Amino acid sequence: MKRWLVAWLCAGLLPAAVLAQEQPQGPQPETPPAAPVEEAPGEQAAPASPAPQSGTTVATPTSGNASVQTPEQLAAQTGWSVMASVGSTVGHGTFIKPEQVAYVDLGVTVQPRFNFRGPGGLRLVASASASASFELTPPDSATGRRFDWSDLRFGLSSPALYELPVVGASVTPVLSLTVPATLRSWWGGSLGVLGAGVGVNRTFGAWILNYQLSGSRGFHRSLAIGPSAPSEGGDVRRDATGNPLDICRAGQQLCASAGLNTAWSVNQTVGVTWAPDPRWTGSLGVGLSHQWRYAVTSAPDEYTAPTLDEHGNPAVHTGMGRTDSLSVSLSGGYNLNDQLSLSFGVSDAGPPLSRDNKRLRFLFVEGAVASTTYSLSLSALY
Repeated sequence: MKRWLVAWLCAGLLPAAVLAQEQPQGPQPETPPAAPVEEAPGEQAAPASPAPQSGTTVATPTSGNASVQTPEQLAAQTGWSVMASVGSTVGHGTFIKPEQVAYVDLGVTVQPRFNFRGPGGLRLVASASASASFELTPPDSATGRRFDWSDLRFGLSSPALYELPVVGASVTPVLSLTVPATLRSWWGGSLGVLGAGVGVNRTFGAWILNYQLSGSRGFHRSLAIGPSAPSEGGDVRRDATGNPLDICRAGQQLCASAGLNTAWSVNQTVGVTWAPDPRWTGSLGVGLSHQWRYAVTSAPDEYTAPTLDEHGNPAVHTGMGRTDSLSVSLSGGYNLNDQLSLSFGVSDAGPPLSRDNKRLRFLFVEGAVASTTYSLSLSALY
């Protein structure tokens, strides 16, 4: 246990301290603190993925720093910029049950961005995102690999496109495209995810309020997550040694299934950021996600369980299956200079209700061994 903690601290803190000494100190921003800008909507991340990197500081409208920026600041910029982050994520179970649910990783994320003018002078921002991680603990993920990478995510937004009257909040629409590039997505038969969303931001002195609403539609080769079956009358695919690659009979869709793919999802996030000083920030975010998976059948049949719940209603429902998830994140950050920032965060995500579905689950308490993560990262913006 001590070796893992020492390795995590050295990997996260040592590079940050060295880079901070090498970078010259930049001028203090003179603009109000920045609010988080919505990310492109897409499918929900796997539980073992690194926690999202939180913004830590503010930026001037013309020269950014290693932080998130307000929509108004993004709209005033032109040209290319690149955000790169390196960091580590540690699961809470590493300290409680390291022999069962230990998780420690190192990760890197790259996010290029291009600000330009569209038709009629419309201010647009095109962005992309990709990440990779290496798990230091024995892997217990869907792929069973230490090294993993993310799907490719592309976004197009129009920052501060409209200002709501009376309240003075800025509205930013976003479109997104997720291109399957991981083993998990390929195995699940993903053809991509299209998404759309809107973000609303409002600043009150040192406080910044943010609301995001997004939805996405996934496209897949089959309903179920698993190997593809050969078509009727088709030849079974084989590897170089002659072993069959398709373990399903022709026409079958649900054999060897690892669950059903997500067809639709809707996500809502409410966030508040406190920035009393240009170099320090603290943030709290709460998100609620709803996912609808493909339906195995739309009508009850002889295989549908006849079990009733305590109210006398059928306990098994046909049609699309719905999954809800509640997430909470706390983060703090410090701006080292105009390009570099450090951030630390803790987050928890899981079912919003308790096991008996009669009350809200106590986040960071119930199920925290498997669902709570801590993150430390160093970000640079150029």
